[in-house]
Order: sequence, then structure tokens, then C-alpha cells
Amino acid sequence: MNRVSWRKTLTGLAAAAAVALGASRATAAPVVTVEMGVVGTYDPYSYDFPLDPVIHPPAADGSYAFGQNGVGGTSYLCDWSLVVNPDPSITGNFTITNLSTAPQTFILTVTLPVSPALSAPTKMGGSVGLIAYQSFNGNGNQTDDGQVELMTVGALPFYRALIDGNAAGVQDLGFFDTGNICCGANIGGTISKLDFGTPIPNAPGPAVTTSIGIQIEFNVTGGDKLTFPAVFVVAPEPASVLLVGLSLAGLVAARRRSRR
Repeated sequence: MNRVSWRKTLTGLAAAAAVALGASRATAAPVVTVEMGVVGTYDPYSYDFPLDPVIHPPAADGSYAFGQNGVGGTSYLCDWSLVVNPDPSITGNFTITNLSTAPQTFILTVTLPVSPALSAPTKMGGSVGLIAYQSFNGNGNQTDDGQVELMTVGALPFYRALIDGNAAGVQDLGFFDTGNICCGANIGGTISKLDFGTPIPNAPGPAVTTSIGIQIEFNVTGGDKLTFPAVFVVAPEPASVLLVGLSLAGLVAARRRSRR
């Protein structure tokens, strides 16, 4: 083989490798992220879960289930579990314990990438609760004062559903301040379930370009524990699905005509 042939061969191999690399990057599995921190001190915790059917085979309905226990920052513990579906939907259960002796404000965010994008209009719905609270001696050394105080932060809600990282008014749930103050050892109680777009999903929603998510923000007293489920679901409108189906059918018909 002469030099010209070798160069052509090497050039072809390099081009093929570049195409393969580009394809692998383009088809990289989307990643679900779970992030948590304490306002002021940040004290971050984060977890990434790739929706890769080879690494993590999904259930028969296409959903993925995963979670962690006993994780968090230096001033809190968190147990959490998620079931996500690229449809898209997020269903989670969370338990957060404030290990500090002082009240702390927590922010928890779950983000699920969406591909392909959903065009408007969509339908959406979500819920949070029952929210269970308990006076709890979190690390074995703190004094349990038998009092639980759970508050939302200013004008911010407890629960916020996110589309493309942004929130809409109907997606905000759970405005309460100084909602639960009680006395007595190991005191506990619940706050009723809050929801929107029921039966879920049934509220008018916008287009989804990149992701959906759930954000939880609250302030709770030191040594106390909070447990709650949270759900957010977005679905295309039946009319939108029909239009997409008609568009695809039109493309197929056009291709068949062009081949004749």
C-alpha cells in the first residue's frame, strides 16, 4: 500500500472515530440530579443518576427507582428515594433531620431531564404530603426540647414544581408559617396533603424544553425531623399527541410518494 493509500485509510479511520465519538456524546444518557443544602452555610449534598438502560435497567413501564439513606451534610441527615419516568414524572419520599441545635433553612431540588421536548399545551399536576414532623434528638448529643417549629421562608412555598428550571404560580404549594409549635417529649404531628392539577395531571401547563423538577424549601428547628412525599407529573395534551402523530404520518406518506 502506497503513502497516499495509507493517508486515505488513516483519514477515513480518524473521521469514523470522530463520528463515533460525536454520536456517543450526542446519545449520552440523561442524568437525574438530587441536590440539597442549607441556606447561609450551604453544606451541600448532591447525587447524579444516569438514566442508562444498560447500567440501570428500568422497570417494565420505563421507570427508574433509586435512592440513598443516611446521607447529607455536616449539619443534617437525609434519607430519600425516587421513582422517575422519562414520560416525564417524579415521585419521591424524603426524610430530613436537622442535626444542628439551631433552626436551619433547607433547599432540596430534584431535576429530571426531558427529551424530546414537549410542546404546549401540556397537562401537569403534583402534590406534597402528608408532611410528618417529629421532635428528634438527631445526633444523640443534642437536647430534645420537645418543640417543633416548621415554617416556610418569607413568600416562598414549601413545594415548588419546576419546568425548565422555572416555577409558575399554580405549581406552588404549602404556604404556612409557625405552623406547628408543640411541647412534650418526642412530640410529632402531620400537615395535610397539598396538591394541584387533580386528578394528576390535569392543570394546563406550558411547553417543556429541557427538564422538570421539584424544589422543597423550609425552615425547621434544631434536632427535629421532617418526612414527606412529593410528586410532579407533566403529560402532553391528547390534541398535541394527535398533531404529532398526523405530522409523522404526513412525513411517511411524503417519503413514499417521493420514492415512486
